[in-house]
Amino acid sequence: MTHLITITDKDVFLEPAFEKPSVFEKSVTVKAIVLNKGGEIALVTNDVHGLYLLPGGGAETFNLENEIIRECEEEIGYTVELIGRVGQTKEFRNREAKEYTTTCFVAVVVNKVHEDRRTIDERNNGLRVEWFNPKMVSQIFVKQKGALRKGDVKFYNTAFNILRDGSFFESYLLNKSLA
Repeated sequence: MTHLITITDKDVFLEPAFEKPSVFEKSVTVKAIVLNKGGEIALVTNDVHGLYLLPGGGAETFNLENEIIRECEEEIGYTVELIGRVGQTKEFRNREAKEYTTTCFVAVVVNKVHEDRRTIDERNNGLRVEWFNPKMVSQIFVKQKGALRKGDVKFYNTAFNILRDGSFFESYLLNKSLA
């Protein structure tokens, strides 16, 4: 699969603070553009940074479809049905010496999960889902990318995630045949 974009510290930060390591540890993550019955899209946020991202996280197995379904149950409180794939990104994060490959899916909600499946950290940080129409999601990512470009985003991993998730959403909008 071709990568939509490759992101490095130089793409994210005005003045990268971390040197490029000689070796990167590989890590796999999954993300999803999840639509509800009203056509709204799920974004997750928390009380720590107040920024919006697509639901998803680290893959614990090699079955990426099952992994994003699990992540959606955990982060947005819904079981989902996968209806498409947006693509993949590659990220090289110097601070952690990690090379992330992230696959993004398109999904629709099926059923509400009746138990809180968020991790302890997600609960402690106040992780929650909010639903927005596609135009608002575009505006949110444009605003967050602007803040990133000005150096106003102080959270290292979140800064990468803003660029990555915004790229996934832009690609989704360009190819609505996924939905």
